[in-house]
Amino acid sequence: MPTLAGPRGPIEYQRDELGYPSVRARDFLDGTWARGWFHARDRLVQAHLTLALARGRALELLGESPLARLIDRGVRLHDFTGDLAAQLERLPPPARAMVDAYCAGFEAGARERGWPLILRLLGLRATPYRPEDVILNYRMISWFGLTSLQEWAESLVAELVAGGVGTEGLALMLGDAATATELAALPAMTWPASLSMLGTPAVGGSNAIAIAARHSTTGSALLFGDPHMEVARIPPVLYAMHADHADGGYLQGVGVVGIPWTSFGRTARLGFTYTYGHADSIDLRAVRCKGGEAWDGNAWRPLTRRAEQVKIKKRPAETWVFHDFELGTVVGDADGSAEVSLPCIRWSGLRETWSDIAAARDLVDAQDVDEAVRMARGMLTLSLHSVYADASGRIGAVTSGRVDRRPSQSGGVLPRAPDGGPVPMPEETRPAIVDPPDGFYVSANERRDGPGGERWIPLPEPRNRHERLTELVAPGPVGLGDLARFACDAVDAGAQRLLAAWAPHLPDDERAARLAAWGAAQPGEGAEHFEALTLFVALHHEATRALLARHMGAARATRYLDELGGIVFLQHHLDAALALERPDALDATVLRTLLAEAWPLALARAGRPEHKLPFHDRALNVLFQGKLPRFLGFDSDPVTGYGGPTTPNQTRPVRVVGQRLVFGAAGRYLADMGRPGGWYCIPGGASEQRFGPGYARGLEAWSRGRFAPLGPAEGPAPEGRGA
Repeated sequence: MPTLAGPRGPIEYQRDELGYPSVRARDFLDGTWARGWFHARDRLVQAHLTLALARGRALELLGESPLARLIDRGVRLHDFTGDLAAQLERLPPPARAMVDAYCAGFEAGARERGWPLILRLLGLRATPYRPEDVILNYRMISWFGLTSLQEWAESLVAELVAGGVGTEGLALMLGDAATATELAALPAMTWPASLSMLGTPAVGGSNAIAIAARHSTTGSALLFGDPHMEVARIPPVLYAMHADHADGGYLQGVGVVGIPWTSFGRTARLGFTYTYGHADSIDLRAVRCKGGEAWDGNAWRPLTRRAEQVKIKKRPAETWVFHDFELGTVVGDADGSAEVSLPCIRWSGLRETWSDIAAARDLVDAQDVDEAVRMARGMLTLSLHSVYADASGRIGAVTSGRVDRRPSQSGGVLPRAPDGGPVPMPEETRPAIVDPPDGFYVSANERRDGPGGERWIPLPEPRNRHERLTELVAPGPVGLGDLARFACDAVDAGAQRLLAAWAPHLPDDERAARLAAWGAAQPGEGAEHFEALTLFVALHHEATRALLARHMGAARATRYLDELGGIVFLQHHLDAALALERPDALDATVLRTLLAEAWPLALARAGRPEHKLPFHDRALNVLFQGKLPRFLGFDSDPVTGYGGPTTPNQTRPVRVVGQRLVFGAAGRYLADMGRPGGWYCIPGGASEQRFGPGYARGLEAWSRGRFAPLGPAEGPAPEGRGA
């Protein structure tokens, strides 16, 4: 068995067919050192490119593009690098030891590999991977496509407000996330051009399921994790690893390169997974400013002016100016002598990143779901639905992230005037549950309120995946094979719900009648199912466009839906209107008109190859993006993602600010807490190097939902779609 030259002696390891390692470590810190070594050896470019983006260097490295500008704008607005030393000082000793061990292993792996040519060509010099870099990479991962989704949503709403969209349109789009009181008292605000399209939206989602022992076929608790991120890329986003410890314990699962801990997986005692929580962790206020000061609601306060020099590849550098104070960062000309109302943006938990790292370290020692839920309450930077199962057969869940108090009349989305300094919501209002009475817990980016009805999540994702997975899990008992099949389910609960309401109002067309019949009796597989699903998705898109156009104009509706993927954060509330569940927002007469307008456009949209489901295309090398000849082998053969935008097996190809992205199941994980080890399913292998371990392997297995063993897992491999 090969060995690594570990810090305290040799560490044995072996790789599986996809190149992912299992190691025999002395203890957790030795295993963490090995994790750093393998991350650097296999994904050094991935880690350092993410780090460069976290430093606001996208325009410098990649050149002018809307996406690069959005990334740099968000990173610099929040000043990711401004407090790194203070964050490190606050780390408790066990967390700091974990970070130090990982960085030491990462550096050893980087030396083994050597500095990659592609990083040299990009102008990135060889530098040590430091503890500060762990914080930066974690912030980048927490923001890009996660917290940025909430920021993007609230920024688009604020832009609509500044652009004069009326209260009727805002009420339609935001549902109960906008109260009548705040709609009537919207503050005036100038929206700077630099904030247009702020944020980098994710259009995926995630699934997580915990099954208590009494609801399981094995008599043990089961855990299923299914994060939805960008797929159809080589290397994949995630990385799998198992580490045995000399005391008989172990840590295994799937994580993010550049981060010392396992994002979802298990120890011998506890299994853990997550979905993004969508908690209201972004606050956007309209603040009166003049002469470098801001009105905080009680007095004029001096702003700290921050000028950022932004290098741009092959273009002159730019200077971006921000103004910081307790309520957040003000964007726009706050230095002028004339008073102006400007947006002030605050990510409520950003300056508490140390607490997330400490919680991640403590979780390794948790013995049961009670301890896990208590520890997850300390995760304040990133909002997650944290889902747990333990070896005693119990399950639990809690929503993490800091949410600041807001006035009772605020739904948490519309911009508001300053109303005092930021104060966190009371801890007793945090959504949490242990030992749910039904014996299972399903999470799919859904809305979860506090125990007293406290609103933590104003803009959840569509409820379709949550409803369908609950329908599948509820009858029980459930086994690992069942969870693998549920992960590959392609039934759209939203189509069932909407087509039931739309059927009497659809055009008099045989294809429309067939579509309505399909909605109620979806088989979930086969060519006819995906043909109908393609048409439904197209009709839903065009009906949504027609509805929004009534309130914001056709051009703006098209921009938000087609250029920015804006349907994601609007869909939860808009679907309720389109299902005729909100008669104050939409009635049957108007719905009939919308569907008549949308129908021919939907037929045309469904006929275009880029919109056809299931997704079928090559996975491309993330650096070369299909520009190299096929025979060089950097890109894969065509692979199929058997899902739709809001089915449990989610596959959503979109174009965001000019770039085509595909979101889907980025790394599934299954575990039976009564048996050792677990199972994983990742779209690609360990290495980013063309001839490295596992390069571009496993895509067909991922397409079929076929799981591979991780660590000591034994028995037949679970499979979602069959041969």
